[in-house]
Amino acid sequence: MLPAETVTVVVNGAPYQGWKSVTVNQSFDNAAGTAILVVSETQFAKFPIKDGAQVQILLGTTPAITGYVQTVDGSDTWTSHEISLKIDDQT
Repeated sequence: MLPAETVTVVVNGAPYQGWKSVTVNQSFDNAAGTAILVVSETQFAKFPIKDGAQVQILLGTTPAITGYVQTVDGSDTWTSHEISLKIDDQT
């Protein structure tokens, strides 16, 4: 696993700082990769990332995923408020 400072998430051309975890999935069997981005919900603010948003995930300076948000799912518990984004790599 890479340290967080070597992973950069760019949404609609601007760096996004509010993420908790990033999982990138790529294989030789699939032409396009996918990623799951888990972010913290910001209290009292409108969530800025919508379906169709352009996302790039960089590992160091190398693009791992350049694609679009396909789904946005929220999860609320007593101790956690998280939003998961599924990103499909453009082919």
